[in-house]
Amino acid sequence: MITNNPILIFECANSHGGNINLLQLTIARFKAIEYSNKHIKFQPFHPDSIALPDFSWHEVYQELLLQKNQWHVLLCDAATSYDGVW
Repeated sequence: MITNNPILIFECANSHGGNINLLQLTIARFKAIEYSNKHIKFQPFHPDSIALPDFSWHEVYQELLLQKNQWHVLLCDAATSYDGVW
């Protein structure tokens, strides 16, 4: 899609705190903003891919973890609602 509007990226990062319902609500709220070139960015990860188990934040990363099937649903929803998914 070519547009004169710059890309507006909604950065979700890990603001959901591991709560899929909060992330779904965030996606829906961003979706409601009227703009012609909306994108959304996520940062899915697995704790074991970014830290060793003895790292002080590893437990926090575990709390932020969403399952693959949850990410699948979220990304499919985002792909139909936004001009781009990062």
